[in-house]
Amino acid sequence: MRTAAAATEAEIKSIGGAAWLSEPSVQVAAIIAIATTLKLALCPFVGLGVNEAYAIASGRSMSLSYLDHPPLHLWLAHGCELLLGYSAAARIPFILLGAATSWMMFVLARDLFGPRAGVWTVAALNTSIFFNLVSGNWMLPDGPLNFFLLATAFTLAPTALGRSLSMGRWAVAGLLAGTAALSKYHALLFLAGYLAFLLLDRDHRRMLLQPGPWIAAALALAVFSPVLIWNASHGWISLRFQGGRAVPHHLGISLFFSLLCAQIAVLLPGALVPLLAGTRNAAISRRSEEMFLLCLGFPTVALFTFIPLITDKGMMHWAMPGWLMLMPLAGKYLDDRSRISRRPLHLLGSTAAVLLVATLGAGLEYQTGWLGKDFPRLFKRGDPTADNASWSALAPVLSDSNRKFILTSTWRDAAEIDEAIGGKDRVIVATDDPRNFAVGLHPQTFENANGWIVLRTTTSNELDTAVRNCFGYTAHTANVVIARNERPDASLTVFRGDRFAWRRCKLVTFRR
Repeated sequence: MRTAAAATEAEIKSIGGAAWLSEPSVQVAAIIAIATTLKLALCPFVGLGVNEAYAIASGRSMSLSYLDHPPLHLWLAHGCELLLGYSAAARIPFILLGAATSWMMFVLARDLFGPRAGVWTVAALNTSIFFNLVSGNWMLPDGPLNFFLLATAFTLAPTALGRSLSMGRWAVAGLLAGTAALSKYHALLFLAGYLAFLLLDRDHRRMLLQPGPWIAAALALAVFSPVLIWNASHGWISLRFQGGRAVPHHLGISLFFSLLCAQIAVLLPGALVPLLAGTRNAAISRRSEEMFLLCLGFPTVALFTFIPLITDKGMMHWAMPGWLMLMPLAGKYLDDRSRISRRPLHLLGSTAAVLLVATLGAGLEYQTGWLGKDFPRLFKRGDPTADNASWSALAPVLSDSNRKFILTSTWRDAAEIDEAIGGKDRVIVATDDPRNFAVGLHPQTFENANGWIVLRTTTSNELDTAVRNCFGYTAHTANVVIARNERPDASLTVFRGDRFAWRRCKLVTFRR
């Protein structure tokens, strides 16, 4: 007669054996392979987004750091362009980095909660829109940030289990944390959260009396130092730019509510519910390994979810690094549920199917714009997939080799123009918000030179006049319509500009 424990173990194997291969590492490799293959297959059909083109264009002006982000993803994006060309193929190394991030998530969750929880964690990660199709796919700072945050957490995880770290492991943790900070400033919140974890427990506080944590902190600071050096020589403009977004302006719920809904949407279809349930359970149990993840992730989630209540700035993805660090709690929750019910397995299958259909539909929309054409009411405020529509129709118009630069009115349009011309000429932004297009800019170099002006047809008369006044003479050259499936995404007006007079332009450089 079987014991109750033996019967339970047999049931667990039966549940797992119905859907998974026998070895957790193989199961995870299969999930990663399927997700990566899908993204690679869709890659040629989804053009570079504005932020991706912006990353390539920004990274081309090599610098220790940049206005709106630390430099790592911009350096990587420029390297990808050199290796694979200025096209969607340049995204491939970031897709592979997304695969490595999934594996790092597995080893972290495995070490904290066991291999089964590691498998469920990777499944939840790859059935979320953001972590699979955005940060694990596109050329964004979130890709390198996610990988190096998880690598740092994995290196530090033994401290959550009551084990000490060798000096070498502390050093590796510091180097990884510094590299994460080179990706995005969110890494500083991660480090503050880990310090809070150490301070909350008496045994962990003793670690701060040892040299290891301080050696790690010194190495992290050394790796991050290019960002500090660049900021110090540019009036701390990057830190002021990011910090200014959190300055209180008013109390309101409109932006807060819209961004909260956006967070919910991008964690669907498979990660949201287990994330919330797992986080709740961890807050109740307060076990050391769960507190480790809560300290690493929850401050970021809370800060960037509630900042829009008091400011007019905010973006959905700002909170995502926090949710990333909480993801093993979702895996643990799903693992615990799967031991008593088949429901998590069924939900995984259905959410994966929903994500697959949504991904294929989105790929078709990015390629053709069919949703906006057939259902125009869906995008009353503009089709978000228009950012991925190539402006390549502009390139033949800007083919005069005697004109060495292009003037436009926004950094977003500058990114689209840079992609259209393959980075051949310098693009200058004639407003007070040029972003990284002002890095290394010496506008006096173009004094009396001839160039182009590219403006959206809807540009105001005042801005049109201001930009055209940057030249001694201008003449209308062409109107260019950017369209997918006969549906216009942008209408552009092109002018020839002779005798550039840079002092008459409202150009901003970091030296001011």
